[in-house]
Amino acid sequence: MERVYRFSPSAFLDEFTPLDFPDPTSRSNHPAQPPSKRFKQASDFDELDVGGSEDLWSQSFVEVFNDAYFCSDHTLVMTYDDDDDEQHAFGALYDDGDDVPEQGSGAQWGLIQACVLFFREDEDPFALDDSTDHPSQKQQSSLSYLSTFVARVLSRQHHAHLFLVVVSGPSARLVRADREAFFATHTFPYKVTPDRSLLRDFFRRFTDMSDAERGIDTSVTLLRAGLGSAGARRACMYRMAARELDGAADYARQCFEESLDPEWPWYSIKVGVQEFLVAKPRVYSDNPGRAARGYVAVCYSPESARGRFVWLKDTWRRTLDDEYEQEGAVLYDLNRLGVQNVPTLVCHADVSSHRFDLKDTLERMHGRQPTRRRSRIERVHYRVVTAEVGVPIEDFGNSWQLASVFRDCLIGHRDAYARARVLHRDISQGNILMVPYDDQVDGEKVVAYRGMLIDWEFAERVFRRSVPGFVYRRIRRGTWPYLSVNAMNHPEVPVTPEDDLESFFHSFVGLAISYIRHTCAKPAQFDEQYFRTSMASRDPCASPLKERCVRHGRLFFGLEGDESLRFLKETRRRPSGGRHIQTVLVSHPVERVLEAWLVSIRDRYVRGKVSTLQVATSKATVSSGRDRHNNENTPRKTAAHRAHAAPLSSLELNVGVPFEDEDACDSEPEEGASELATHKAIINILSDLLERNIWPENDKTADQLEQEDDKGVTEEERLAEDAGSRHDGAGESGPSASPERPSKRRRMF
Repeated sequence: MERVYRFSPSAFLDEFTPLDFPDPTSRSNHPAQPPSKRFKQASDFDELDVGGSEDLWSQSFVEVFNDAYFCSDHTLVMTYDDDDDEQHAFGALYDDGDDVPEQGSGAQWGLIQACVLFFREDEDPFALDDSTDHPSQKQQSSLSYLSTFVARVLSRQHHAHLFLVVVSGPSARLVRADREAFFATHTFPYKVTPDRSLLRDFFRRFTDMSDAERGIDTSVTLLRAGLGSAGARRACMYRMAARELDGAADYARQCFEESLDPEWPWYSIKVGVQEFLVAKPRVYSDNPGRAARGYVAVCYSPESARGRFVWLKDTWRRTLDDEYEQEGAVLYDLNRLGVQNVPTLVCHADVSSHRFDLKDTLERMHGRQPTRRRSRIERVHYRVVTAEVGVPIEDFGNSWQLASVFRDCLIGHRDAYARARVLHRDISQGNILMVPYDDQVDGEKVVAYRGMLIDWEFAERVFRRSVPGFVYRRIRRGTWPYLSVNAMNHPEVPVTPEDDLESFFHSFVGLAISYIRHTCAKPAQFDEQYFRTSMASRDPCASPLKERCVRHGRLFFGLEGDESLRFLKETRRRPSGGRHIQTVLVSHPVERVLEAWLVSIRDRYVRGKVSTLQVATSKATVSSGRDRHNNENTPRKTAAHRAHAAPLSSLELNVGVPFEDEDACDSEPEEGASELATHKAIINILSDLLERNIWPENDKTADQLEQEDDKGVTEEERLAEDAGSRHDGAGESGPSASPERPSKRRRMF
């Protein structure tokens, strides 16, 4: 959260913690405080020495807070942020009716009601430097930590907002962290007599607030260990996790079993009339605004002994004058119209009571009435449940599988645009999944994978553009590194199918540079230069390298020189006149896909038109018995071909073997009548190449962005290891468990 709004303590209390009685400072309205050994009618925290060690005075603060009964029926527990490298100390406020942990123990995240965070006086995260009217470096660092901390708390529990007290030396601030901003008071002293204590006033009001007013999501139920209905639901979760399933269905069970982490709270969540049981999210965002979380969930019914596994997405969706539609409504239409390779909707619903409107809040707090005509709700809490549980695309087994998954997703994208006039607008690696399904190969049941394009939250119904009065908002949509050059440099121009197809290309390049053998000696440098944002102008725009590549139709190593990036595969052949078979490197089929794709993108920018491409060869004839999810699918490979390769361990794989051009399949796509906007050309290129027997079976490497400095393996050792890897992996049929990219690409909102 980058937005910070500062108000007087009285304005903050009146807006966020209103009381039913008119005079909150009247002693007759205050409940009597229980006796305390340390409570004095003099100033609160009189004995607190904020000049000493931060650990000592923060612990003393917690002791005085509890002994002086600042918040009746609640206990403040000193704990440490184990997920932070510096292990910042903070106070976690618990209801005494819950199982309150001991002082100094780990946080019970699902039970925390509010937090108290401690900073030194010169590290106040909401202070501004007197000379510059901007935060100092220390203050900015504190604000960054606070944003991360809030995101961490909100990812572990279900809160609409979170109340904080920020203590900086002798001063404090009251803070409410919402989905888009921090609302903070100006500093006030907390070493004052009880009748003048703003801190006591706040916690007195906090005690009288309902769970919903405190920010707790009342649409979910925390499943505590024990008997009763919560115990029965936890027993169901254990039972579902322990019962192995046959074939492809067992992947979802394994994911659910991994989510049953005792350190995370478990919940029952209702979406409409259906109930779902969840534990640790499979994925979650560090952005408090959208706060997206994805769970492998069990669809639960008390009348049934067994449920089914589904995917539950919990997020705060943007609603900008109705421009952003419910994702479930989009999926409903895509399913109804028979669009392939998209999630199957189970149910969806807004949490109607959870709406955040920043503009109206600010107008009320500044004493002005909100203007209905200009008012808009920015965030609405939303949940959507779909039937499929997919595998991340980074876990693809080999290059054939990678290309096949992208082809499937392109078909889904094409169908959505052709049949429903829906444009995705957020193509990225994270939104491309592999969905396991049961297949038959030579009479044997195996697990195969098809591609699925997910996360239609930012999808647009393009017919809206023809509605009178339609105004396209100047805002970038999607995940920044994968946006087309046009979308990044011209956010005022509506996104087109060509922009999404270019985003597919950039996503493919990001995976290929990480996991497919190539000629780039410094892949991490290429990755950083290609996907980073340029700040050459006032507004962020595409990187110079990305723009150079798409405008010239070639993947260059860098901004200088004409050398192009090549993707390679090994082959064994006997040289002309030679007596021994040698290992040589030849052009990888992935290179042909990317070359044709990039030529089509180049034509759009250079000639101002959409490229026309077609494959010279005839279309593949597909057996209906092996093609159950789209007509363009080629026959699935054998189990050995689907098996993932054991990752190669060294970047020496990029050098040291002679390179030759391969003549076996060197035909280039020819010009024809298909437009890029119809997707037909790229899908045909992929389908044709997937049909050919030119794909290495075990060519996936370890993540080369992480392995760039590993140069210690000789070529002979690498080839020997590679041969052993191919042998060991030949009988497997699951996707690889290769390491994830160290940092996820950032999505634009």
